[in-house]
Amino acid sequence: MPELRIECRYCDNPMSPRNCDGDLVCSNCGAEWAAAKCVIEVSDLQLERERREQEEYDQWIMAQDDYWE
Repeated sequence: MPELRIECRYCDNPMSPRNCDGDLVCSNCGAEWAAAKCVIEVSDLQLERERREQEEYDQWIMAQDDYWE
């Protein structure tokens, strides 16, 4: 089942906006959030790819920790 995400249309930042002097802006590029936010549909294939990439990254981090111990 596809997942819906809200992100910045200018920099593809999926993080929540931040408050800047009372205005919501993108936490990455600073664009006004009302104009910048967009809803995207992420396919199952993309979700699976992201899950695999996260697993690989976690394994790499663990290997780095073992290296320094």
